[in-house]
Amino acid sequence: MKKFCLIGFAAIILFTAGAQPYQRGQDLSKLPREGVITGKVRDLVSEKFVEYATIAVFSQRDSSLAGGTISQPDGSFTVNNLPYGMLYLEASFVGYKKTRITKILLAPQKKTVDLGVITIEPSATSLEAVEVVAERPQIEYKIDKKVITVDQNIVATGGTAVDVLENTPSVQVDIEGNVSLRGSSSFTVLIDGKPSVLEGSEALQQLPTSTIQSIEIITNPSAKYDPEGSAGIINVIMKKQKQSGINGIIDATVSSNGSYGGDVLFNLRKNKINYFLGGNYHERNFGSTGYLEKQIFNVDTFFQIKNVEGTFHRDGIRLRGGFDYNIDSRNTISLSGRIGQFSFGRTTEAKQNEYYQPARDESLYFIQDNDFEITRKFYELALDYQLKLNENGHQLQASVTYEDESSTEKSILKQDTVNSNWKSIGAPAYQERTFEDDGETEFRAKIDYTLPFSERSKFEAGYQADYEGSSGNYRFQNYNNQEYIWMENDSLFNDKDFNDIVHALYATYSNGLGKLFDYQVGLRVENNDRVLIQNETNERYTFNRWDLFPGIHISKQLPKSFQVQASYTRRINRPGDRELDPFRTYMDPYTSRVGNPGLKPEYTNSYELNVQKNLKGTGFISMELFHRQTNNLIDRYTVVDTLTRISTFTFKNIARDYSTGAELMINMPFAKWWNFNASSSFFSYSLKDSTGIIDLDKSSFTWGARFNSTFRFNTGTQVQLMGFYRAPSITSQGERRGFFFTNLGIRQEFFSRKLIVSLQVRDILGMAKFEDISSGEGFYQYHKRKRESQIVRLSVSYKINNYRQRERRQNGQDINEVEYDNGDPDVF
Repeated sequence: MKKFCLIGFAAIILFTAGAQPYQRGQDLSKLPREGVITGKVRDLVSEKFVEYATIAVFSQRDSSLAGGTISQPDGSFTVNNLPYGMLYLEASFVGYKKTRITKILLAPQKKTVDLGVITIEPSATSLEAVEVVAERPQIEYKIDKKVITVDQNIVATGGTAVDVLENTPSVQVDIEGNVSLRGSSSFTVLIDGKPSVLEGSEALQQLPTSTIQSIEIITNPSAKYDPEGSAGIINVIMKKQKQSGINGIIDATVSSNGSYGGDVLFNLRKNKINYFLGGNYHERNFGSTGYLEKQIFNVDTFFQIKNVEGTFHRDGIRLRGGFDYNIDSRNTISLSGRIGQFSFGRTTEAKQNEYYQPARDESLYFIQDNDFEITRKFYELALDYQLKLNENGHQLQASVTYEDESSTEKSILKQDTVNSNWKSIGAPAYQERTFEDDGETEFRAKIDYTLPFSERSKFEAGYQADYEGSSGNYRFQNYNNQEYIWMENDSLFNDKDFNDIVHALYATYSNGLGKLFDYQVGLRVENNDRVLIQNETNERYTFNRWDLFPGIHISKQLPKSFQVQASYTRRINRPGDRELDPFRTYMDPYTSRVGNPGLKPEYTNSYELNVQKNLKGTGFISMELFHRQTNNLIDRYTVVDTLTRISTFTFKNIARDYSTGAELMINMPFAKWWNFNASSSFFSYSLKDSTGIIDLDKSSFTWGARFNSTFRFNTGTQVQLMGFYRAPSITSQGERRGFFFTNLGIRQEFFSRKLIVSLQVRDILGMAKFEDISSGEGFYQYHKRKRESQIVRLSVSYKINNYRQRERRQNGQDINEVEYDNGDPDVF
């Protein structure tokens, strides 16, 4: 019953909450500001919904401003904290006539008014304008997801999506850019709602911030979404302009450590067609130092001490383009594509000392030089179609995506025997190198159907098919010092094929239970059929399974601008071919890696309770309670052969893990020139296993905190300071130490915001590091890494033909005025 504590707590809140009764004749102006106005803004000509339209609500009596907001990407808006009484609303956007909706009556018996679709008409004239920029907040905390506006994250300018996520609630990033969502690295990355060619942190590290509009963090998605990824979904929304005419944006970045990059994006919107074309190139470098101490216990204790220095680099080029064609008011078709190449490499030198205690022989000293490089090439095509069956949301959407990727991986190791002064003793060096070539093809087809029954009631259903096919081979060579040639090691040759097919059906239904709450229930059914084939041994490892993924979401708008939502979902994390492949590969003479073909998928039951209080302007306070229980947890662990001293990394299913905690966030605009937001998370984490491989029963309490403070000046200057702390946590074989880092950013605007120059300093205190301790049967290991810090980065951005959408107030602007029908006046 403990599993349902969050849902039960939510039900108590939802059933007992309610407003105080209203007495006829009472002065409406003296009641709490609990009114809400919602709606959508749409272009009268193109019939596309308008993002960033300015919504302002005024008192009908004296025209004083009562509240306002800007519209979202789907044109929707919500204005909260409005007073009761007679109001009017104005919707405006640059290049459009203003639309005014008058005589909107809010009262305790009708706190919420939905205006439906508001159309705005393009203006025939273009007069001299006084610009008033309406900026979105850096983080929008919606009841079902967090939305991060990338342009407002100054300290991440010129970086990648990972740099943005460093400053995002619910997300943790280590010094090497590895991302975890509420402590789990099992999450799904989507780009514009579609799966990425790459997965997880690797996908996020390849996306420059200058090409991203926003990032959505969805920790408990509904049955409509793919359940892959135990911790949830990170959806990256790429920039695509929607204004008429030709416009674009050019960005360039250079750093003090030799990193640089640039990107361009152009749009042409003419009549019913919107074309876009963009590209980017980047080369990022950083230095790193590390320390490793390993102890292996046998008759004597073997010690291995290693000090490592190295450089890492990521570079890539990517092109993307496509078009959206509004065939008519009901039919829209989109075609888009991406093509690119990118690589990741590292060059390291390690000074290694080996000895025994009690001492048997003198110490051995080695210098290891290691070069690693992986290069990937890819292309992707996507076709989308939307059919609007009516104006109330009754629609059919279909999409087809094809992706192809090839990769080449090469690693070269040279080990010289030296003396205690690290000078060569003249002995021949040991050398080895490995090659791995892989190819992957993925095809996805999806269809979604939406049928609204009323304003609150809606049915959705759909089908999705995913096919992934890959093949790869691995070769190992040793250098023959007598014959001066590289020789193939036939015993370490691998050739494999992997095929994975998932078919899914889903259905959701949403409605409201009177005035108590709104709800959505859903169910997703999936069949997974996979096979791994070892061509050298003719071994086949097959898996076929049906799974059910239920979901329920309950929400309610409470008095005094409170919102509450409770949810439960079931999710899955399926092992990939690298985790399944039983072939042993080597990273150096003492380190190997092997997969586990018997791995099962891990299943997560996720419970959440979210409460949010909206404050003035963009301010809010939110609290999330969560409980996540994962069965068959896929865990990487280490086994050490005490005779050969070879450490082997492999994978196994742990019986279960538990994570229970809370996240608190506050966004507070203390003044027009100062915005502050902070968040903290506290959770208890435990691991339990009795599978026979290891006996495990560990638990810990850990926490993390971050802050972001932004200062704006009348000169067009902004200064942003952020900081993050991650407390220590446990792993299945040890613990991970905590760390802290801070970043500073300065942004200056020129020429009416057409030119923006940004300067950032990363890890200004030089405190970011990674430390972990692991131990098991016969071994102990301590590992520490530190990345290059205090890097200065300069970024320049130039907008062509006012690329960014803005609000303008124009003299003599035409106004379309409509009187709102409040229904039966006796209700009030």
